[in-house]
Amino acid sequence: MAEKQEEYTNALRAGTRLDTYEIEKVLGAGGFGVTYLAREVNLGKYYAVKELLPDGIAVRQAGEATVRAKSSGNQDDFEATRKYFISEARILAGMSHPAVVGVHRLMEANGTCYMVMDYVEGETLGDYLKKHGGTFRSKAEFERIFYPLMSGLDLLHSQGIIHRDIKPGNIMVQPDGSPVLLDFGAATQTQGKTVTITQMLSAGYSPFEQYTSRAKQGPYTDIYALGATMHKCITGEKPDDASDRVYDDGYKALAKNKEYLGAYGKSVLSAVDKALLMDAKKRPQGVDAWREMMTPKGDASSPDRVNPPPFPKMRGADANATVSPKVPQVLEEPQPPLPSPAPIANPNPDPVLRALKLKRWKKVKSIMTAVLISSALLFVFGVIMVVILGEGENKGRQSSRQIDPRMEALKIAQGLFASGRSFPSDFFDKVDKDDLKALAQEGNVDAQFLWGRVHSSSVGLQNDDREAVKWYRKAAEQEDARAQNCLGEAYFFGMGVGKNKAEGVKLIRKAAEQGYAESQYNLGLMYAEGMGVIKDDREAVKWYRKAAEQGLASAQNYLGVMYSYGRGVGKDRWEAAKWSRKAADQGHAWGQYNTGYSYLYGIGVEKNEEMAKWWLQKVVGNTDPDAKKAAEKLWAERPK
Repeated sequence: MAEKQEEYTNALRAGTRLDTYEIEKVLGAGGFGVTYLAREVNLGKYYAVKELLPDGIAVRQAGEATVRAKSSGNQDDFEATRKYFISEARILAGMSHPAVVGVHRLMEANGTCYMVMDYVEGETLGDYLKKHGGTFRSKAEFERIFYPLMSGLDLLHSQGIIHRDIKPGNIMVQPDGSPVLLDFGAATQTQGKTVTITQMLSAGYSPFEQYTSRAKQGPYTDIYALGATMHKCITGEKPDDASDRVYDDGYKALAKNKEYLGAYGKSVLSAVDKALLMDAKKRPQGVDAWREMMTPKGDASSPDRVNPPPFPKMRGADANATVSPKVPQVLEEPQPPLPSPAPIANPNPDPVLRALKLKRWKKVKSIMTAVLISSALLFVFGVIMVVILGEGENKGRQSSRQIDPRMEALKIAQGLFASGRSFPSDFFDKVDKDDLKALAQEGNVDAQFLWGRVHSSSVGLQNDDREAVKWYRKAAEQEDARAQNCLGEAYFFGMGVGKNKAEGVKLIRKAAEQGYAESQYNLGLMYAEGMGVIKDDREAVKWYRKAAEQGLASAQNYLGVMYSYGRGVGKDRWEAAKWSRKAADQGHAWGQYNTGYSYLYGIGVEKNEEMAKWWLQKVVGNTDPDAKKAAEKLWAERPK
């Protein structure tokens, strides 16, 4: 640490504690801050902790921990940067993608902010290239590294985030060869706004719009940077700096180089060339469209070289499914009727009772009049007292208010749940259960939902489906889509409540119509298999697509299956391979299987046994036993 401490003079010292995280050393530093290796003292697990310390805007005095704006003129910029940093950390904490570093917690301390992220082992893409001769050795290697990164980047962009600093040094290649995009210190939300925060420049990788605070940045900004990284991996050289290219652009198109054409094909090289266009409007405007440029359309319609087995049929054993693990793949029995409505009160009560009520009302009316007069006098007196006491005392009372500490517990709980849609075993080591329960009892909808999930997950509490249903219902009554989905599942399967599939479908549909991806996937599965509804493949495709476009891996895989069989949509093996690949890039076991299958038989993609083997090996390393067994069988029975 001593050597690093001399190099990074602004860094916190080894041994410094940030809540339960103890800093061990500096991992690196950039224009937006310092990244530390830190150990969580309760569990002994290592994390990367990113500290916001924007160069040129904020400073830390020698021997101090506190970060301050460099000058009074930088104060507004520092506050704006803090705001962006906090916003991005909260969005990233709610995302999960194997090619995007996971964010677990946001902390505010020492006058600045800290983002707690996964500590990713491996080597940077830059070091990986040096070790392997400076360039990639095959198209398969290109696809293995860049396609998952493109999938992760597409997910980021769907949340309105641009990375702004993609380069080989910010991509980690893990020991199994899979990539992870790091360092979100420079990231910012786009939302069509002109970026005015601190510039982040990496010569050769940053497009020209990053050289001015007046230009708009968007997904096309990251596409340029990733395209430049691809250029480096193909040729061994990064493109010329954009500030030089704007005056004298000597860029040589890769698609015209015969050596590269033979190794990568025209589609891939043309897509890289388009990503590196100086005019941002002429580049691909989204990652999905850019990815499609890399696969020749002719691949989808080309005849099969062998007679392959069909894609795996839709299965209940889906690692990322919500409903399917519990659903038999057969038509369901007729639905039970909905419970009878409560009886309606008699609109014409007995005339004697009506007379008594009228007499009672006159008495109540006289009492209410007296109360209203007294209340008015008290109100006038209160106004006079406020004027007398003055505004100063009122401000004093406001400044003495404290933020409810239980809300911090709720934020931590939401982050822990969002990172994997399930609770870690040490959930209640980090979240006070009494705080969460109290917030739920007070009507906080997020706490009600989480308290329900806790009771259905057996995390630190005894599993109690009835209690879970009670809290799901409270949150669902506040139109919380997550709770509506869980309550719908409870009715569908009779967990903690009388089994009523019609009511279950009704609640799940209500959540799906609000845009909740997991409910959209569940509804698609119900229509595909005729569970609780009349079987309708077109409706299944409709709901699968809605969830798939939000990035839900289970829906992406099943949408690919629907395209493969031509169920509810025109048969299209290119589309099948595309959607399976999206699921595979997120670590979905059956998506990985289908992608390996596609490469093995050249269906929707160019036949590539090396890539098929790589994807099937990923399945074997997955936790889904059925997918693992299918992958081993497929590879053993491959054509030889």
